[in-house]
Amino acid sequence: MKGKLVWDDTFQFDEAAQQHIWNVCEEVRKMEAPNLENFLSRDKDSPASYGEVKCPLDHWKAWLERTPDGPGFPLPLSQLKDEMPAFMNSNTTNEYDQQVPIKEVIQLGYDTDLGTVRSVSVMVRSQLQSRASHSGDKLKEAYDQFQEWVEEINSADGRFAAPSSANKVFQVSEGDFNGPNWIWMHTQGLFRQSAITGACVGTALAFVVILFATQQMTIALCAFVTIASILITVIAMMKIANYQLGSTTSICITILAGFSVDYVVHLAHAYNDSDAETRAEKFQEAFDVIGVSVLSGMVTSFLASAVLLMCQLQFFATFGFFMIFTVTWAWLWGNCFFMCLMRLIGPDKNTPWFLQLPYSVLPAVPKCCSSSAVPAQKMAVVVATVVEAIDPGLERVDAKPVARE
Repeated sequence: MKGKLVWDDTFQFDEAAQQHIWNVCEEVRKMEAPNLENFLSRDKDSPASYGEVKCPLDHWKAWLERTPDGPGFPLPLSQLKDEMPAFMNSNTTNEYDQQVPIKEVIQLGYDTDLGTVRSVSVMVRSQLQSRASHSGDKLKEAYDQFQEWVEEINSADGRFAAPSSANKVFQVSEGDFNGPNWIWMHTQGLFRQSAITGACVGTALAFVVILFATQQMTIALCAFVTIASILITVIAMMKIANYQLGSTTSICITILAGFSVDYVVHLAHAYNDSDAETRAEKFQEAFDVIGVSVLSGMVTSFLASAVLLMCQLQFFATFGFFMIFTVTWAWLWGNCFFMCLMRLIGPDKNTPWFLQLPYSVLPAVPKCCSSSAVPAQKMAVVVATVVEAIDPGLERVDAKPVARE
């Protein structure tokens, strides 16, 4: 979708505007104003180490003062139509002593149909490193410094006393790998917002699911704290590894809660489904039932993600980094923190009813899918039938079911 170009009809390239723009260029060149040293760069190739600036008014002033009897600078607006066409068709000497058209060197928009100047661009160099990817906070700091300077340039009460014909200056910034800097700054803000929203929604949804599955508020709260700890730890690893917040890292943080809940929910279900009476017995039985499976899942996920680190595409390498640290920290937090909480405060048969909400106030749900629901006698008959089908000549031995306590 294309945008619509809107011109500032209040801008007039009159004498006051020309002098105002020239004063701004001189301020950058001399670098004497306060705080300019904090965000503007100097031209190290200049003899006096002036501030680096590309000002169209330099060439315009030199053109008007090229002869002693010239019109002089600044030029009245009424004479603009006489001088500007000739100026735009003139040549200048570049840094290689070559003659080039002036309109290819300066950024000055002259409308030949209307005979007026529509735009003037003054280029300065910031202290942001070129060919680099900057964080949103660093870009925001530089943007605020530039914006404060721009507001002072536009102020009628400032040290420039901006005229009404040139008091709507605005700033833009070039960029490198991620596009224009200020647009990238705004995009990173959106990435941060979406990542935080996704992580919070995922963690809250995990709490609801675990509460619904276990019907134990204590287990759900402990799982919620564990998942939040996993999220914080993995994001800290991202910071230590100096990963910048971009599209890939934003996606990884958004889906991080989904990967973090995996091992915790298995351990929570195993603990809650145990028929043991004490916390210590439920703790031990949960590890006996699901501990090896959780460890195997972590190891296989770790090894599969390690392969992604060798990819040349940045997306897969970054995703592999997140997967490795997510499954590793999820396993550590799940086994070493969540299960320790279950050992200390997990619900058992001796826990008061108000600490087992909502399970203690809900009607009992039969374990229709549990292995204990299958009659032992029927299982024994099935085993005997299979043996007889394999070799009818074998002597049949009646299987005696053993009831499990």
